[in-house]
Amino acid sequence: MSNFIFLGDINFHYDCDNSTEANKLKATLLELDLIQLIETATHDKGHILDWVVTPLNFKYIKSSTVTNLCISDHYFITCLLDLDKPKRIKNTVQSRRLKNIDFKLFEQDISTSLQKCPSPNIQDFKNILSRTLDEHAPLTKRTIPHRRYSPWFDDNIQAAKQERRSAERAWLKSGLQIHRQIFIAARKKVNNEVKNAKKRFYLAKFSTTKTYKKLFSLTDQLLGKTKHKLNGDKELCNKFSTFFDSKITKIREEL
Repeated sequence: MSNFIFLGDINFHYDCDNSTEANKLKATLLELDLIQLIETATHDKGHILDWVVTPLNFKYIKSSTVTNLCISDHYFITCLLDLDKPKRIKNTVQSRRLKNIDFKLFEQDISTSLQKCPSPNIQDFKNILSRTLDEHAPLTKRTIPHRRYSPWFDDNIQAAKQERRSAERAWLKSGLQIHRQIFIAARKKVNNEVKNAKKRFYLAKFSTTKTYKKLFSLTDQLLGKTKHKLNGDKELCNKFSTFFDSKITKIREEL
């Protein structure tokens, strides 16, 4: 396999020529025709602990940069890859802005329309409601990118993320220590908001779960487990048949 990227916290000081362990690993890389690309410190102690290793003839990494984003004691490594980016999945949804409806005016229009229809039946009533709703909150189509479903995401998290992004831009632009501290505080605020929102969401879920089936389903969802879906009853029957056939055969062999 000639096209691969091996990267992570190797925890050997690549920049220290007197490190026996690092020198052994460097020699191994040379023997395997591999190269380590990061040449600047990736840790707040000034050493290169995080490596990006590729084959010598690997042409897909155009450049790499190291940035201190104050996320941890390790720095952030960005690699520019010469690869085609997968197209982002987009969904088309239909919605109405029901929150913007003036309900008093909405009721008046329905009442006026019903008065114009002396003896409305169910279909007339349905048509009047639909027509009035279309006038006050027309159905609109939107194309939105597909995102992972996060039911615990709320307005507080959204506002905190915007604040963090603004603080990050200010720090990267000025480079001042005070802006760095503001960014760190904003980042911690986002983490706390996410943590608290998840805690509230799942506590509410568990407190309202009354059956073991739903409890185990919620636990699997929380742990990221997915159930294997069988392709119909035939596959399930074949699995049972194979299991019991092999069980009987094994028992006979042991007699």
